Amino acid sequence: MKCFCIFEKTNITDDVRVSQIGFSWYAFLFGPLWGLTNRVLDFSIVWIIFILLTQIIAQETIPGNFFTIVLFCSNLFWGFFGRDLKIQKMLDEQYKPKKLVNAKSTNLALAIYLSEKK
Repeated sequence: MKCFCIFEKTNITDDVRVSQIGFSWYAFLFGPLWGLTNRVLDFSIVWIIFILLTQIIAQETIPGNFFTIVLFCSNLFWGFFGRDLKIQKMLDEQYKPKKLVNAKSTNLALAIYLSEKK
């Protein structure tokens, strides 16, 4: 079972979002590109610029696999903290956490929450 956090907009009760908690394999594999598709735009853009600058600097000054190590560490960061950044973005958008739900999928977690809410 996976753990999901249910969020509702502060003033609008019909605006519900579900976010899974924990490590994300997609965020690990795709790094800041995952962030671009999951509404973490500002942090993703800064991270892409950081990676590009690291590539330029590493190519000109540091021999070896320095850039590969930086890229792997970057993706490791995104895997562990990508969902946390997404949750933080929702909190900044005035979404409030309402409940933690254990379910097999996002849709099932939402269905469990809505069935208990009524």
